[in-house]
Amino acid sequence: MEQRFDVSTQKLSKLELYVLILEILEQNHSLTLLDIEAKTGIKSTILKTAMPFLEQQRFVRPTKQKDDVQFENTSKALGVLRYFGRQSELANNDMVF
Repeated sequence: MEQRFDVSTQKLSKLELYVLILEILEQNHSLTLLDIEAKTGIKSTILKTAMPFLEQQRFVRPTKQKDDVQFENTSKALGVLRYFGRQSELANNDMVF
């Protein structure tokens, strides 16, 4: 089943937005901007500014596939996802004293 995130109901920070894009790319391996927009609900205008930043930081790399440019995660992005996945797990473990 395809997972669709609804970012219209809440305003994400830039960090949350970047991590969401990396998570979607990890789940799907390689996507076009239109695919990322469809799966995340992030507007294309926001994606057009986010993707160059992620490229500049070497978290994603564009690949030419026929007439489309697709994006895929780099190994550096996988480290970021591991870090934030771990932080999320720690936050979900509520400690009661």
